[in-house]
Amino acid sequence: MISASEHYATAVDDGDGIPAPTPQDQDVILEAWREVLGQVLQERDNDCKQQLRAIKAESLAAIAELRANAAEIRSMMEAMIESAR
Repeated sequence: MISASEHYATAVDDGDGIPAPTPQDQDVILEAWREVLGQVLQERDNDCKQQLRAIKAESLAAIAELRANAAEIRSMMEAMIESAR
């Protein structure tokens, strides 16, 4: 059985299971977890940045298309107003 003591898990001596790692091994395991977590967070950050760039590009393209449509409509309306005079 494992119990929490300060920052590390310690084994409760009930004769079952595997022994708890030594304090030195606990430090190695903790450092390994930190490294893996850092890598996972970096990959996640890179994925988010890539998705954000794609969304930004799509948004800019949509805005450009809307502006072009608005300019075309304005031009058509101005032409209609001129022809009605």
